[in-house]
Amino acid sequence: MQAEKKPTVMTPAETAALIAGWWRRFGGYVIDLIILGVADRIVINIILRIDVALRAPLSPGLYPPTLGAQVAEVVLTVGILVGYPFVLLRFRGQTVGMMATGVRAVDRWSGAALNTPQTWRRVLAFYLIVIVWVQIAFVIESNHVTGPTPIAAGIFRVIAAVGVLTTGLWAAGSPLNQTLQDKAADTIVIRTRTRVKPLKPLC
Repeated sequence: MQAEKKPTVMTPAETAALIAGWWRRFGGYVIDLIILGVADRIVINIILRIDVALRAPLSPGLYPPTLGAQVAEVVLTVGILVGYPFVLLRFRGQTVGMMATGVRAVDRWSGAALNTPQTWRRVLAFYLIVIVWVQIAFVIESNHVTGPTPIAAGIFRVIAAVGVLTTGLWAAGSPLNQTLQDKAADTIVIRTRTRVKPLKPLC
């Protein structure tokens, strides 16, 4: 029985590149989430420390962050979570996680590097599918400093989890392993460390 041929795409260098597999892409996402989580936590802790230093003498005890602190948290978090993938995908085609796992995002039809509109669509699609719901849950939790976690925060985290599963499983069932953000930007993810030899002329 003949083995199933793995899907490929032609790059501008006329090289047939293999489509990245699901587990390879998943590994890259895990690495990126760790990087973003650490960076985001550092920024939030700095903002909260400044907020406490400014308010503590006037308002002792437990209290939610001030409105200014919450706005700063949201703005800077969006900047990190959107800016990190946008800059790297636009100018390298790879985030750090993708570099580590040997994959790159390219145009679905030509195999060329992502242009600016494509990059925005890809990044914002993932943001709207997953990250925005986590941020809403975080804001709710920030304003609730005592007692059990509000039900609303839990609901938004469930929505984010459903978004992750949906886009991830969408890739598992796609012939080209495209996630929803790939569909939105008309991109695919290829392997960078295993390439088929360049095509030879027929004559």
